[in-house]
Parts: sequence; structure tokens; C-alpha cells
Amino acid sequence: MSVTIRDVALEAGVTPGTASRAMRGHPQVSAACIARVRDVAERLGYKPLRDRSRRSGAEPLADKQIAIAMFGIDRTLAGLPVVAEAIHGAEEALAEAGAHPIIVNVPDPAAPPRSLRRVRFDGVLAKAAMQGHVARTFTHRLRLTLGETPLVWMLGRPAGATGDVVDPDDAMVGQLAAEAAVGKGHRRALVVNPKADHALFVIRTAAFRRCMEQHGGMVVEIDRPRSRPVSFPLQ
Repeated sequence: MSVTIRDVALEAGVTPGTASRAMRGHPQVSAACIARVRDVAERLGYKPLRDRSRRSGAEPLADKQIAIAMFGIDRTLAGLPVVAEAIHGAEEALAEAGAHPIIVNVPDPAAPPRSLRRVRFDGVLAKAAMQGHVARTFTHRLRLTLGETPLVWMLGRPAGATGDVVDPDDAMVGQLAAEAAVGKGHRRALVVNPKADHALFVIRTAAFRRCMEQHGGMVVEIDRPRSRPVSFPLQ
């Protein structure tokens, strides 16, 4: 497996963004940090995904400040492997492209950090809680900021939010689960959903049911009842 900028950053004790800037000799990075990062890169045999020497200076993301923002989720939830890999993968890709990724935690969308107001980001990659209605809690100022900035949601776009989205194939997740069950001879399945209003779970369950029924099976669903509204951050 090839060495990535994330491997270099981890070994050097810096973020992928700092490691990328150090590799390019950015003036905001100290000489000591540049030397340390480059030494680690050489020792690990790191090769950039793009040949920096061929860059024409017209790279769209070069030196752009891109926020990787998480809305309405607790750090414990952001640490789940699938979420963490999406966040780290985005950070690594942005760093490789010459951008400056900045992690912004917004556990309570009704009280966003000042950095979202004071820093002029060139773009935002966002991950939000997919349970409840997180977009309804956005402040007016936060809506304006997101509306004025190129915005892409990762792993699903919350209901009522604007911007582009990179979705996981949740229908395929449900189908694969059903095919695995059918392959083991199961024809009657019970789906217990602990998050009845989770948008992605709804899609997975529907695909699972459809595939099971196509194979002559049946599915019974049990949702956890909710006695109170969802509050943020989710854990």
C-alpha cells in the first residue's frame, strides 16, 4: 500500500493540511516543521498523488481554505469508523490538492462557532446528523454563510438543507444484507431499527424488504418509539 500524506502527517505529529503545506514550503510553516515533515516523507518513501512540479498554478483548490464541518454530532459519533474515514479521506484529498482543510465542529447548530463567521472559507465539506431535523436548528447567519459558500454534504444531505451531496449507496447496503440472508437460507427477517427517523436507515430497510420479498421472503419491522424530540449533538 502506498504511503499517503496522512501517514506522513501522523508520523510527523501534524495535521495532513500542515504536512501538505510543509511539503510545498509554505511560508506560514516554520522551517523546523518543514524539515521534520520532509524528513519523514523521505524516510517513508512518500510520493504525492500529483506531480507538483507540473502544476501550472491554475489548480482550482491550490491554497484554498476549505472547512470540513460537522453539524449536530458529538465527537464520539464523529469517531465511528465510517464517519471518521470519510472525514480523514476528505482532509487527505484536500491536502493533496494543495488546499488548506480546516476541521470545524458544530455540535449545536443553534450556536455555531465564531470561526464560521470570521473566516472566509472558499468551500465547505459538511457532515450532519441524519436523524431528526438538524437543518431547522441552523441560525439565520449560518444559513447565509452556507448559502454563500460552495457546499457539499458527505454521507447524506439533511432534510431542508441546500448544497450538493455525495451519498452512500444505501439501497445497495440493504440489498447486500438481504442477499446475504437469503444466501444462508433465511426467508423471514425481523428488522429492529433503533433510529426510526434516520433517513439512511429508512432507505436501507426499504431496499432490504424489497429484495427479501423478491426472493419470496417476508420482513417485519420494529422501530424504537420516541417519547421526546431529537436534540443535538447526537451521540
